[in-house]
Amino acid sequence: MYIDAGTGSMLIQAAAAGVFTCLIFFRQITAWCRTQFRRKERENGTDIG
Repeated sequence: MYIDAGTGSMLIQAAAAGVFTCLIFFRQITAWCRTQFRRKERENGTDIG
């Protein structure tokens, strides 16, 4: 199977964009979950930090 330089670089760029998008997406989800749990701890008066 032959992939020319233009198509190959476009495929690599699309794959890299997909990987970084997933990383940032899951990072945002974990940050949101952490803030939700910290907010509940502060409401209960058990804030450690």
